[in-house]
Parts: sequence; C-alpha cells; structure tokens
Amino acid sequence: MLRANNPDIDFEALNRRVQARLDSYELTRTDVSRFNVQGEYPTEDNSGALDADPSTPLIALHDEEFIEQAFLLILGRRADEEALEHYLNKLRDGEDKRAILARLRYSPEGQQKNRSFNAGVNLRITNIKERLFDVPVLGKFVSFISVLMGLVSYRRFENAQFNHTHRLADHWQLQFEQQQRVLARLQHSVDLQRADQEAQVKLLKAQLQQERSEIEQLRAEIESQTVSCNQGLGQLRLRLNDLERASVNSFKGDNTDPGKLSSNNASNLSVEAPVEDAFYAAFEEHFRGSEDVIRTRLEYYIPVLKRCEPLTSGGRVVDIGCGRGEWLDVLADQGYERFGIDLNQHNVEASQARGHDAVLGDGLRWLQAQDSESLAAVSSFHVIEHLTFSQLNIFLVEALRVLKPGGMILLETPNPENLVTGITHFYTDPTHLKPLPPAFTEFLLTYRGFHAAEVHRVNPIPLEYALQETSEVDRRCNQMFYGPQDYAVVAFKHS
Repeated sequence: MLRANNPDIDFEALNRRVQARLDSYELTRTDVSRFNVQGEYPTEDNSGALDADPSTPLIALHDEEFIEQAFLLILGRRADEEALEHYLNKLRDGEDKRAILARLRYSPEGQQKNRSFNAGVNLRITNIKERLFDVPVLGKFVSFISVLMGLVSYRRFENAQFNHTHRLADHWQLQFEQQQRVLARLQHSVDLQRADQEAQVKLLKAQLQQERSEIEQLRAEIESQTVSCNQGLGQLRLRLNDLERASVNSFKGDNTDPGKLSSNNASNLSVEAPVEDAFYAAFEEHFRGSEDVIRTRLEYYIPVLKRCEPLTSGGRVVDIGCGRGEWLDVLADQGYERFGIDLNQHNVEASQARGHDAVLGDGLRWLQAQDSESLAAVSSFHVIEHLTFSQLNIFLVEALRVLKPGGMILLETPNPENLVTGITHFYTDPTHLKPLPPAFTEFLLTYRGFHAAEVHRVNPIPLEYALQETSEVDRRCNQMFYGPQDYAVVAFKHS
C-alpha cells in the first residue's frame, strides 16, 4: 500500500493511473523490448536495450517481478539469488517499494551506472527521507510529520478507490441488466420459433394423414381393378387357349379327332377316361407293379427336387395324376408341401388314405384356375401319353404360367427308344394315345418357354435279361430291347 506522505508526489495523477490499470484488468508490464532474440535477459554489454518505457513505472509491478525489473532497469543486470531473496523478504515484510528503489538507485553500483528509467516516484526525495528516518531522534519526528502530511492524501486516495469501485458496480449492474434483456428477447424469439415449428408439425401430420387416406383409397381402387383385370385375364386366357387349340388342329389338318378339345367349350380340357374307375385301378395294380417297387423308382428324382429353389424354400408342388400316391409319399418324406389331383376316384381315396391332400378333378382345368406364379413345381407321371397334342400344349402353357420364377416341371412317360416298350407294353394301356420320343418332348418344353431341359432315362430292364455284350451288335440290341423303359424330362422356368 502506498503511503501518501510525500508532498512531491501527485497522488491524484497516480490514482488516475491506478484506475486505468484496474479498468483494463491487468497491470502494465515492462515492454517486451527488454528481451533479446534468444528469450534471455540482456547482459551489461547490451544494456542499452534496457532503457525503460517512460509509460511503464516500476512502482506498478509486484513481488518478484518488481525486484527483477528493478535490478534490470536500475543496475542493468539480473539479481543474484541472495539479493533477490533479501529484497523479496523486505518487500513481503511491508517495506515500501519506493524505499527499495531508492536504495538500489543510490547504492554505489546504482550511482555508478546512473541509468535512466521510469520509477513512477521521485526517488531522490525518497532517498533523503529514508536517510532522515535512520537518524535516532530526528527520524521519528520526520516519520511522524510524514504520516500527518500523508493522511489527507491517503483519505482522498481511499475515497477515489471507493468511488471507482462504486462506478464499477454500477457498470456491471447495467451490463447485467442489458444481458438479461438480451436473454429475454432471445427466449421470446425461441418461443416464437417453437410455436411456429409446432404449428408446422401439426400441419404436416394433418397432410400425412390425408395422404394416407388417399393412399388407402387408391389401394382399394387398385385392388378392385386388379380383381377386374384378373377376371378379364382369365377370359383372355381361355380365349387364347381356344385360339391355340384351333391353330394346332388346323396345323394337324385333323378336325375329326375324337380326343381334341372343343374351341367353344373350355370345360372339355379334361382327359375323359374311356373306362370306369374300378377297371383302371385294377389294371394299374396288375400291370404297373407294387407300391414298393414304384416308390423305389421314384426316389431317383430326390436329388432333382433339391435343385428347385422355390420348392426348397417352402413352395408347393402339385402332382397331376397322382395315382395311388407313391410320389406324394416321397415328397412327404422330404418335407415338401404337396397336393395331388386325379380323375380316378379309387386313386384319390387311396392317396387320401395315406394322409395326403388329394382331390378328384381335371388336372388341366385345375391349373387354369390357379393364380400365376403360385406353385413351386408341377409333376406328372405317365399322364402326357394320355393327352392329345392340343391338350399337351395347353398343359405346358398353363404349367409355365402358374410356376414361380425358378420353378420346375417334371414329366415321366414310357420310353419308345426301348422297342419292346414302344411297340408292345405302351399299348397294353387302352387309354394311351401314342408314344412321345424323348427328343420331341424336350423340344416341346423348350419351345413353350421352359429352359435347361434335360432328359433322364430310367428303369432299364434288369441286367440278367440283357445280352452278353461281345460285339457292337450286342450293345445296340441291349439299347433297343433292354434299355430304359421310361424317361423323364425336367425343365425350369426362367428366374
């Protein structure tokens, strides 16, 4: 604390300078020019760089910085550790800064250097007073007189500090009120924006609800139109079938075929059995073989089924002409969803007795009634040889339509490449029309839109009945007379 006991000091000017420092929230530091380019304090050799900034009084510095700068500016050197500790102790014990500056300035070294600097006080008067203070009797009297003379100035200094503090309080109160008003305006703006956004959200929700209602209406209209389109498509499909049958019959040049379809009656798609059900069931039981033999033969196709992705993914397979249900047994063992249809009541009852879903009906007509891409696979064993060429074409067209992309068709029929089968066994069944060569059936499936068609020749005559192959003639005879008795064509719908 400065003691206002020196009449030579303009305490009002000093108070104004202190107030300026307080307003800027930091005390002025000695100009950075006192440092050299290496960041070190200059030595006595470059002491000319230590000339003080006239605007920077030493009296404004504090503690260790005050001592260090006093040594640099007055003596032109850094304080050694002993001197630094000595003067720091005096300063911290309450020694007046002016007294310390006067001692340094008027020390033998200070008088020898005689440097110019801004102390902020008159050190000559301070030095005289300090020396008078050291006189035993006179010093106390001089000290008393200095205290009396400095009371008025000190009182004015205290009032100035109080007034300055009051002004600062008023200033910050005004700043606080202004900030409060700014925050209030911001809060009001935020509230307005929030209200506007909530109104926009309500409007968007209302629009979304209206759009949903319109979408539901459009969906209902589309479903209604889809039903109408499906009905129209069914009628067009029937008409297309009639035109196709007419075209096929025209190509054949045979309008008197008793097995052909009427171009005006789609209900004649079925294969009308020329014999009663009981007779044909007994006929199959006698000539086709036991159920165990048939089932063993059908297990050949299990690896083929696994290549049908829609079927392995859970799709359904329909067996046209399911017979006694041996193939349905194989499908059930593999876990596939299956359905059978047959024209023979005895066969349907036999399949149902095995626990299968089988119905009595016309397989071709049933296919026409199914939705497009609704089945994974269509199979038919020893049925296509009962169909006319027109019926076979319709069967393939409808099968391709109802299959899912990647779906499979499997058709097995007697193999006329085996001459015994082609000219003898084939005609044992009075309902057979004519044998179908493998090459023709493969071509017809490809022509009707299937792809990856392949022929499987199965069920050859047991080897014990074949000729011993000692020549090319023996080999050819075995192919023609003892070769596979049946074949199957497997094809797929494009994915």
